[in-house]
Amino acid sequence: MGNICRNGQQDEYSAEGTTNVSFSQMDESRHVAKNGDEQARLYEEIARLTRVNIESEEKTSELMEEIEKLKTELQAVRKETDSDDEQQVDDEDAQLTSESTLANTKCDRPTFEFAIADEDELSERNIEQWASEKDANYIEHKRLQDENEMLKSEMEQIKNEMEEQTKKAMLNEEAFAELTNTLEQVARERNDQTAEQKKHEAEIIKLKSELEQVTTKLDQKTSELRKSEENLSNLKNQLQKSVSQTEELRLTLQKLQNGRDVFKTKNEQNEGAKPKPSDSYLVNLSDDNRPDKVAVRFEELYNKEWTDCYEVLSSEEGVCRMLLGVCVNIYSTYVRTIESDTNKKNALVIADMQLDDDLKGFLKVLRGGKISNAICLYWNKCMEICRQMIANDPPLYMDTDIDKHGHTFNDSLYHFYTERGTRIDYIVWPALNLMKNGKMLCKGHAQGAK
Repeated sequence: MGNICRNGQQDEYSAEGTTNVSFSQMDESRHVAKNGDEQARLYEEIARLTRVNIESEEKTSELMEEIEKLKTELQAVRKETDSDDEQQVDDEDAQLTSESTLANTKCDRPTFEFAIADEDELSERNIEQWASEKDANYIEHKRLQDENEMLKSEMEQIKNEMEEQTKKAMLNEEAFAELTNTLEQVARERNDQTAEQKKHEAEIIKLKSELEQVTTKLDQKTSELRKSEENLSNLKNQLQKSVSQTEELRLTLQKLQNGRDVFKTKNEQNEGAKPKPSDSYLVNLSDDNRPDKVAVRFEELYNKEWTDCYEVLSSEEGVCRMLLGVCVNIYSTYVRTIESDTNKKNALVIADMQLDDDLKGFLKVLRGGKISNAICLYWNKCMEICRQMIANDPPLYMDTDIDKHGHTFNDSLYHFYTERGTRIDYIVWPALNLMKNGKMLCKGHAQGAK
């Protein structure tokens, strides 16, 4: 049986572990094979003890049969001895009775003296014969007693041997029970190891499937990364073209600016005129905070951060009105603070503090998480761009009149949002001017309605 288990175990492992076998599985296989050898050895020991137990039982049975046979013979001898003694006594009594009768009969005869002589002779002969038979019977009885004692001693010896055989049988049974328990424990351990191995195999299959999924995702990400690299390369090329075009435009603008400065100098010398407020739009072209760049950032705020918030939130019209209100409120807060304080720097700091408090209160009503992150990013970007609007001299003008439902749609001020029409349904994004009633820097967005 041990060989069968061992071969079965080897076949099982050879069938399942031909590919991608880990070192832990090899150790488990060797451990299971070792348990198979131990199990085979235990079965052989159990078989040997069983044979010894059977031989002990057979020998015990033979001894019992021999004892019964001896008991039967002893009883037969006792019965025969008793019957012989009784028969001999009866025969002697009968002989004595007959001799007495004969003697009495002879006394009645005339030859009385001869009868007495014959009777004495017969009595002496019978007594001698009885004495000799009695001695023989005594000797036989003594011999039978000796044989009985010998049989008793043999019975005691057989009884002791039976007790020893019984003790050995009990020890063999205990050893057999212990070996059986050990075998059951080994079987349980083997079952546990088999279950553990199946569990490991299931985990390996699961990890393989997860690895395949991760590999698939990695391939997808790699392809996306390649596409992104291609797009980035294209964007770099476009950026280089834009940079070259911007450089050409800058040189052209520099020439125009030089010509304008010359013309301006001549006009100031000739007419003593001061530059108009609108001229500040064209001054200091190297400044990143000049109106045309602020207008570009304002348009990017709508295209990027506003769109991100819109995608995170729901309810189309409600979201548009909320995001518009945030931008207009931030701009209006900066304007009110600057109008109430002549020191622009102090006013901007006070406005920043007030807007931070407003943001905290606004975030409390939101659900948090992804929505709060999008709103925070949009809010901070609005603050940054509105500060740049106010920092210009004069400040850039944002059209804060957002309640224009039913007004005539003006194409020069607004782009259509998703619907076209001759009337305005609601404002989506405000327009930005260089100053109030000044030059348009970027159009707003509004929803059209018929």
